[in-house]
Amino acid sequence: MTGHLLVWFGLPALLVVASLFMWIYAVRSRRLARFRREVDERLIPELDRAAGV
Repeated sequence: MTGHLLVWFGLPALLVVASLFMWIYAVRSRRLARFRREVDERLIPELDRAAGV
């Protein structure tokens, strides 16, 4: 009885939690990539200009 409950409720719940974490990781990775790109485009040339390069 307990094994059936674990299979019918625990496994789907585990899959939902795992997919949620994967989705959050993907969103964060995209935000981080966009942030890095913006830093590369704006901040680095500004620092080069300030350093006189």
